[in-house]
Amino acid sequence: MMPFGSLGLMTSVLMSPDDKVVETVEAGFMTKDLAILIGPKQAWLTTSGFLDKLDENLQKRMGA
Repeated sequence: MMPFGSLGLMTSVLMSPDDKVVETVEAGFMTKDLAILIGPKQAWLTTSGFLDKLDENLQKRMGA
C-alpha cells in the first residue's frame, strides 16, 4: 500500500459506498485538510483520530 497524506486518505475514504463515512464528516469529524476548507474555526482530528472515529461508527453499524 502506498502511503499518502490525510487529504488523499479522506478523499479515497469518502469515495467509499459506505454512508457512515459521509455521516462522520457531516457530523463534524474530519482531518485538518478538509477543516481548513470549511473555515478557520472548524474543529479537526488527526488522521489517526479520524480513522478511530470512523472505526467507532462502522462498529456501531455492524452491531459490535
